[in-house]
Amino acid sequence: MDSETEALALAREGRFSEALSLIEAAVSGGARTARALALRSSLLLQTGQAEAAFLAAEEALNAVDGAAVIWKVRGDALQALGRPAEALESYGKAMALGPQHYDPHVGAAGALRALGRYHEALAACDAALELSPGNAEARYHRGLLRLLIGDYEGGWADYQARWQVPSFVARSGAFVTPAVRQRLTTAPTREALAGRHVVVVAEQGIGDQIMFASMLPDLAEVAGQVTCVCDRRLIGLFSNAMPQVRFVDVREAPLPAGRSVEVVVAIGDLCGVFRGGPETFRGAPYLRPTEASVQHWAGRLPPREGRPRVGLSWRGGAGFTNREGRSMSLNAMAPLLSGVAADWISLQYGDVSQELAEAGSEMPVTPLAFRPDEIDDFDALAGLLANLDAVVSVQTALVHLCGALGKTCLTLIPPQPEWRYGAEGETLPWYGSVRLFRRAPEDGWEPALQQIADQLRTVA
Repeated sequence: MDSETEALALAREGRFSEALSLIEAAVSGGARTARALALRSSLLLQTGQAEAAFLAAEEALNAVDGAAVIWKVRGDALQALGRPAEALESYGKAMALGPQHYDPHVGAAGALRALGRYHEALAACDAALELSPGNAEARYHRGLLRLLIGDYEGGWADYQARWQVPSFVARSGAFVTPAVRQRLTTAPTREALAGRHVVVVAEQGIGDQIMFASMLPDLAEVAGQVTCVCDRRLIGLFSNAMPQVRFVDVREAPLPAGRSVEVVVAIGDLCGVFRGGPETFRGAPYLRPTEASVQHWAGRLPPREGRPRVGLSWRGGAGFTNREGRSMSLNAMAPLLSGVAADWISLQYGDVSQELAEAGSEMPVTPLAFRPDEIDDFDALAGLLANLDAVVSVQTALVHLCGALGKTCLTLIPPQPEWRYGAEGETLPWYGSVRLFRRAPEDGWEPALQQIADQLRTVA
């Protein structure tokens, strides 16, 4: 097996760093074919090095003129750098040079989505599937687009293809291991779940686990027994609200041993059964903190002095979920803090002590912050939220927690929202207590922050 083929095999398994090391060595050794150079750029991108990926693609175009595969990965890098219009041009050149290739159409769909041209993006996915029927990557991206615009039935059907997309599989590997994937029922039906012992395996981030957990009570009404494998930080909160479900720490057992497991499903695949259309979303709170947690935080917060208590989170996401586009600096929140008389509480994940110190005199009010370990467990965080009047947050897991608890959350949405937040509108079908404030592409965050300030002034 040559180095390029071996690197491709590693990439298909989600082992991107190993694949990159192998292809870097091959290129350094003289393997400067279009395929090798394009793979190098693609792997740089998969390992979070978007700028390096773009430079590698530019270098490759100088070395190998007119290769469709290089124009395609150049487009991917531009898209990761937040330059979708340029990416679309690059994909167009790839299509012209390789009209038989499906993947530039998938890339174009992503760029069109970033530009807000959703129906054109769907058409690009359809074009990819005409060239490569049943292609998992094209189906997965079409699923995300369908969900974004509210086509739940078609969206969930396509969303199942995510388990054949290496980059997605790599991100969910901590929960959905290869052994678990072999057991998955990826298109479950109500009949297949009825009366069975169903093991539900969490996937993706904390926010997704909270959001999808809204379906566990639905499942418990149908199945004979339900076990859910999830992040340890959620077990206390979930167990308190859903005693009919047994929760297991994923670190202990990706699949519970010693019990009759009849059906294994990934938690997101329950959507096709229980959330097939807008009318199937309940929107009501389904989680609650323990009373001990609520009382603990009632004693930790300063006395009320006639002002609302408002939680604050200004940063969220990872590199592959548009962290830069959906986050802001703490200082950017200053107009909100100066415009609303409130007791501000930091709910930002991680240690923010340095950030608060650096904000200094630029901040009209310094939010009260707690040690990260005090709110790392989600029952503890939920207990703190129970003592607040409202929350202001960017797209992050905190929004899902607020929605699941029924806590008012005023959410800042970037021009390129995650599919969970929809393409338009002020509300979410998942939660009745979340309100969305969308930033227009040509604006900064100031107009949305002003709208939130106006809303907060009505909070008692």
